[in-house]
Formats: sequence, C-alpha cells, structure tokens
Amino acid sequence: MIARIGKLSMSACVLMLISGCYAVFCGFSANAAANELADDDRDGVINVRDRCPATPAALQVNSVGCEQLAFNVEKILLNIPFKHGSAYIHPRYHVTIKAVADQLKQYPYAKLTLEGHASAKGSKGVNQAMSMERAKRVAGVLIDKYVIAATRIKVKVALVQSNTTQDHKDESSGRQVVAYIKRHKLASHLDYLN
Repeated sequence: MIARIGKLSMSACVLMLISGCYAVFCGFSANAAANELADDDRDGVINVRDRCPATPAALQVNSVGCEQLAFNVEKILLNIPFKHGSAYIHPRYHVTIKAVADQLKQYPYAKLTLEGHASAKGSKGVNQAMSMERAKRVAGVLIDKYVIAATRIKVKVALVQSNTTQDHKDESSGRQVVAYIKRHKLASHLDYLN
C-alpha cells in the first residue's frame, strides 16, 4: 500500500498539498508542489496551463490564460428572391453575394455563417431541406466565383420557419439567406480566431 501511494502523479500530489498531506505520501518538496500551482502573471491560470504567460493581471483571459477575444457579428440579409421550391440563384444576384465576399476578403480571418430560410408554406422537412440548399448555393457562389475558403463558411437552417415575423411581410420574403460575419472587434487580422 505504501509503495503504491509513493508513486502518485504530480497532480494527485498537488491535491494532497492543498489538503495538507503532501509530505507523507508524495516524496517531493513543498516548493515543487507550490510551483505546480504558481501563476506568475497573476491572470488566474496556473503556469502549467498558461499558453500566454505574460498577460496583464487586469486582462480578462480564457481557460488557457490568453486574452478573451471580443467579436462583432454583422447580420446581412441577402436580397435574393428565391422562387417557391427553388434554390436557384440568378447570376444578376451574384453582386449581392459579392458584398459578403468583399468583407471576407477585407477581414481574412473572419468566419461566415449562412442561415437558410423558407416560407411557412409546405412541410417542415421540405422547408428545412430547401433552406439548407439555399444556404449551400450561396456558399457555392462564394467558394467558386469569389474564391472564399470553404473552411471559413458554415451553413445552417434557420430554427424558425415562418412568414409571420416582422421581417417577413409576405410569403416570398421568408425564402431567403441571412449571412452572419464574425470578426474580432479590435484586430480582424489575427490568425487565432476560432
């Protein structure tokens, strides 16, 4: 029993240090255990987990000790009049999609979510499939025509399929794609944004 206890991991011994039992079982000094719990930059993340060891103490940090990034999310309603039961995008509406591509090129580390919508007419399953197809078609134009990396684009179906909201004055206005561009508030050029 004593031999097994003598081979405890460092983290188990750190827990024992906290409870005051470290000297009996762990076989290392209190200083070594205290170093495991040290937080030299005083950001609230111990050194062994801190990927950004020089952050100022007053800065809000994430679980690995790096600056908690703040983001802007811009919502853009793409004015593409989809016909009922169709995801076809007429080329004359590519200019609408180009506005999104231009922003993504301006902010090369921004991410995009395309949310497909359908009108309330029809079954939920058909509407969800059509919503997804519309979002995928917009993504396809961004990728193929405007050379936006597919890894920057996420497509999804809107949770609410309705033409009764304030945004949808008639049935056809529910058939749309909404773009959400997420970028860092201060430094959109940083490469560690998700």
